[in-house]
Amino acid sequence: MRFSMTKIFARILGPDNIAVNAVVPAFANTSMVANWMTEDDFADVPSARPIGRMAGAEEITMPAAFLASNSATTITDRTLNINK
Repeated sequence: MRFSMTKIFARILGPDNIAVNAVVPAFANTSMVANWMTEDDFADVPSARPIGRMAGAEEITMPAAFLASNSATTITDRTLNINK
């Protein structure tokens, strides 16, 4: 059986009512990414992403905020891949 760090910490901290999750974003359309991607790199994005574009920063922060909120108290041991 394979165990990830998320799974191990979720099992250790679960009895203390602490949820452990991971957010794994792909490239987001931010100024930092724009500074080092070339125009050719940007042109390749639609074919490399299922949704045909890079996620915006808010599209990554909102799922992370949800996992940290009281609405997600029973969600633990999950890895959320965003825009892969």
